[in-house]
Amino acid sequence: MMTQTPRVAFSQNLGEMLNLLQYRIDSVLINEDGQPEAVLINSRLFNCICRLQNRFDVLCQLSASGFESVREVVGLAESMLRSRLIRTVIRITAK
Repeated sequence: MMTQTPRVAFSQNLGEMLNLLQYRIDSVLINEDGQPEAVLINSRLFNCICRLQNRFDVLCQLSASGFESVREVVGLAESMLRSRLIRTVIRITAK
């Protein structure tokens, strides 16, 4: 669940907002003129996001290392051939 509050109300009720984060495991969305300005999340959610970011970084590195042997020129040539093939198929099917 997420509690929304204007920035002025947030600053006036800081203790209550921190209690929402700590005890109710709630998040607080701070608005300014109806537009989202900031979000406060509890430490458990923050730690979860950090773990997910680390996993994502590892997966990106693994994915990139799998393509290290493919030269950029070869990849570009394959891409150009595929787009030509697709255009040819579209022309043929359109007739």
